[in-house]
Amino acid sequence: MILGYSKWWFFFTIFILNACSESVQKNNILLTITKQDFTIKVPARGELEAVNSTNISMPSDIFEPQTIEWLEQENTLVKKGQVVARFDANKYLYQRGQERYQIDESEIVYKTKRKVLENEKEGIVNDRQLIKKELVIAQNYHVNDLDVYSRNEMIDAMKNQKYLESKQNYLAWRYQTQDIKSTSELELLSLQQQRHQKKLELYNKVLNGLEIVAPHDGVFVLKKNWSGVKPHVGDTSWPGEQIATLPDLSKLQAKIYILESEAAGVKLGQLVELKLDVHPQQIIQGEIVQLDSMAKPRENGNPIKYFEAVVSLNHSEKLELHPGNQLQAMIYVDEMKATISVPNFSIDTENGLTSVKLLDGNDWRKQLVKTGARNSTKTQIIRGLSPGDQIALFVNEGENHAVH
Repeated sequence: MILGYSKWWFFFTIFILNACSESVQKNNILLTITKQDFTIKVPARGELEAVNSTNISMPSDIFEPQTIEWLEQENTLVKKGQVVARFDANKYLYQRGQERYQIDESEIVYKTKRKVLENEKEGIVNDRQLIKKELVIAQNYHVNDLDVYSRNEMIDAMKNQKYLESKQNYLAWRYQTQDIKSTSELELLSLQQQRHQKKLELYNKVLNGLEIVAPHDGVFVLKKNWSGVKPHVGDTSWPGEQIATLPDLSKLQAKIYILESEAAGVKLGQLVELKLDVHPQQIIQGEIVQLDSMAKPRENGNPIKYFEAVVSLNHSEKLELHPGNQLQAMIYVDEMKATISVPNFSIDTENGLTSVKLLDGNDWRKQLVKTGARNSTKTQIIRGLSPGDQIALFVNEGENHAVH
């Protein structure tokens, strides 16, 4: 009876072990370790831009901010001299009209004043001539015969002569002062005219600056501001502020943005593969020729930071490329031949120790490993695994046992 029970327990134990072995393997997907080439690639997003371009800005000599009234459609081919942007001119048209009215009015005032002053001067000249004649008569026909005229008559005649001489001197003084007065008053009116003329010239200059024309042929591309927003009708633009560019289409480059957390190892000279959103089937190769030393946010209020890089293009395909074309980029940071690498989700890090789940017979155990290079999907294993080892694809499935 006891022997029969022992046989039953033996077969039951064998069954349980087999079942456990199958359960251990079925609870996770096995990954067999092999040596393969391991490439570290970093993704990025960006857009095309011209190597050389002409800035389109609001004239810096306009003395106050202006409101955008009209903009040429972005990515439009424009010709030299073509209007590409226009600012609201209503205020300056009104002010120019007011200055023209003031100039016309001051011209009338000037002519009228000059005529009045000329008449006053002519009146003084006539009075002087009349007094001169009266004085000649008084001097030639003076009364000095007491037998003919009384003493009083002789005194009156002498007084009259003195009066005429004084009046002649007065009119000479008045003529001189009138000339100075006329010159001063006319100069003042002339200065007022010049002031209005200067204002008129200023408003004409502002009005001419409110229409921006293309300095050469090109593609009209709007310029994003510091917050990543492009200008549009109704926006306020400040003197000297750039609103667009006219790029030289003969030579383009790519500006890409690399997420700060994925930018480890990115440096100048690395190969970059670009895929334009408008030509996703075409791959354009390039090289990083410029890289920011510090990451910064792309949008105001967004804390996520990016490294900005410039990629030179090397392509011979006849593609229709335009500045502003959006693109995806893949940066080739490093490439290692015949090395061991595992998926990132196969690795567990706890208390500063890095491990994988290694299949040891019919059981799992933690296997400490030393990691190396890493990309967005895989990590290089420098020590701890050998070709032929089998590990769990997903580290969090199944049970973990003590490290051996």
